[in-house]
Amino acid sequence: MKPNEQMLLLDRMDGLIRRKQTGNAKELANRLGISESSVFRLIRETRDKGIQIKYSLSRRSYFYDGETPLHIHFDWDSLDEKK
Repeated sequence: MKPNEQMLLLDRMDGLIRRKQTGNAKELANRLGISESSVFRLIRETRDKGIQIKYSLSRRSYFYDGETPLHIHFDWDSLDEKK
């Protein structure tokens, strides 16, 4: 996966987590257009960076636990203009 593709996935996952709209891993994979194993890898890599991501059975969504230094947002249109 190219770095810009991974950053786009992180951006989209971050938004879904913040809105508590991820669903379970399979649903998140469908929303992101990746495999379920890729979702688990992305979450593991994010956790390895110190970001506390947990899953709530009652909410059926992943969520950030505690302080979240991660906030990713890119202006993808301006990146396209640089091509």
